Amino acid sequence: MASSKMMEDIKQKYQEKMVNELNKFLGVYNQLSQTSVTFSMDDYPFIIRVLGNYVSRLDLDHWQDSEISFETFTVSMNVFKNTIYEEKVQQFVRRLKDAFQMNLDGEIISYLENTKDFTEEEKLICIGFHERASNLNRAMKKEMFDNVTSDAISKEVISEKYANELREFNEYTRFASSRPEVARVIQRFDMAVKTLASKKSPTEIFFDA
Repeated sequence: MASSKMMEDIKQKYQEKMVNELNKFLGVYNQLSQTSVTFSMDDYPFIIRVLGNYVSRLDLDHWQDSEISFETFTVSMNVFKNTIYEEKVQQFVRRLKDAFQMNLDGEIISYLENTKDFTEEEKLICIGFHERASNLNRAMKKEMFDNVTSDAISKEVISEKYANELREFNEYTRFASSRPEVARVIQRFDMAVKTLASKKSPTEIFFDA
């Protein structure tokens, strides 16, 4: 089972990798468009929201007509048309989309269908918790990626954008905390999910310049 430190190390390396590969991509863009833009690790929280916004709207069949809009500049993908970098950029964009769409839903469903770690009754508890957590996670990600400048955890945004999902999740966790046997099941399920996550390799993001 992966330790918390190991998971944090993996997360840190993944973030560094994403920033480095984005800068490689921007290096080529700078060359073609006569600009000079780079990012540092300090920019990662902003970068992830901008890229999430981009891939959530992206039609891969028309990627050349798309744009990545940062605060102070916009990357126009049509710059790469008919250049030696066109195919490499297309592959980079495809990897980005795959990475942002990755989740554990399939693995969790398969695990609960086949595992002997939980009784059928306990599996229903796990499914109930997972569904509510997933709904909340999707709603929060949608807000973060739809509006890159909003504070996704402010009371105003929560009440307007995903109050229902948060309420359902909180109600289920309160119900679980009031019943020790349910809370123990969820704790075991949480550990199982962490183990599944440690075994799943994220989509490798790299720009082959």
